[in-house]
Amino acid sequence: TFTQEIVTFFIEKYPELEDKVLFERRGYFYNPVTGDELPLGTKDVLTYIKRAIKNGIYRKTKTFYSVPDELMFNQVLFVEKAGFNIILKESGLLDKLNLGVMSTQGFGTRAVKRLMKYFLDKGIKVYILHDCDVPGYLICDKFLSGSDTYKEGLDVIKIGLTLDDAKKLGKDKDEYAEIVTYKKAYKKALDMLNLSEEEKKFLIVDRDAKIYRRAELNTLTSPELIRFIESKINHRPITPTIEQLRDYISMDKTEIIKNALYDVYASKIPDITIDKEEIANRIQRAINHKMHWTAVLDKVLGEYTEEKVLELSRLIMKKR
Repeated sequence: TFTQEIVTFFIEKYPELEDKVLFERRGYFYNPVTGDELPLGTKDVLTYIKRAIKNGIYRKTKTFYSVPDELMFNQVLFVEKAGFNIILKESGLLDKLNLGVMSTQGFGTRAVKRLMKYFLDKGIKVYILHDCDVPGYLICDKFLSGSDTYKEGLDVIKIGLTLDDAKKLGKDKDEYAEIVTYKKAYKKALDMLNLSEEEKKFLIVDRDAKIYRRAELNTLTSPELIRFIESKINHRPITPTIEQLRDYISMDKTEIIKNALYDVYASKIPDITIDKEEIANRIQRAINHKMHWTAVLDKVLGEYTEEKVLELSRLIMKKR
């Protein structure tokens, strides 16, 4: 095809122009901390990767994060089809597992793989969730082994849906497994996949007639899907260092003074000291991995502010 062959040949011949060739958006990456969705198009991914990180957390009408990705989430789940983001968001699983989500419709694009490589280079684990069918197995294989359009294999982790998974979930049965006819025979692809005899027997109905069997992720109920993902992905805590936490501590002494003034109607306010070292230690001690560390930071800063207001109020009262 034009994209798979001609454009790929062009990019291989002129690699310096790869960033100038813009492919359509296919899918999204969801950031579990900011709530932002990144369209998975060439330009969008390039802009994301090259963005400047200011190491700060900004509060306006909402909280704005300029934090390295690895301090917001340390795991990413790639789902081969769209439509699961809402289920995953509402389940609370993304916060629980510090998990970002990428979803596309079918095979991963260059932009998807480039973003995965960016995450992997930062120590963020990437997991692949796919249908139990020949295309699903191929999608996973092309991430691991590389492809014509993206040569480099990626150190991603496949979590299914394999035939063994489908059997454990009871999705290999006739009421769930579906017989489909594909446009492709997948003859070469099947030889590459090193399928077991049991997998071949399930997936291949009639290779010459291009008839296959599949068990789709769509057959899982929402609770089944959440339980399945939890069984495959372990929680990985994110604990910033004291040095990192100091960068994100932003406290307004003027605001503390204003609150104290409001409480006691004083006209003269003594100065106060903000001890970032103490605050950072408090935050680190309070991180229990039941909530994201940025939420702990917000909570501790609020408590510290209240303490300072009370301390200042008492000092003012003594002077009166």
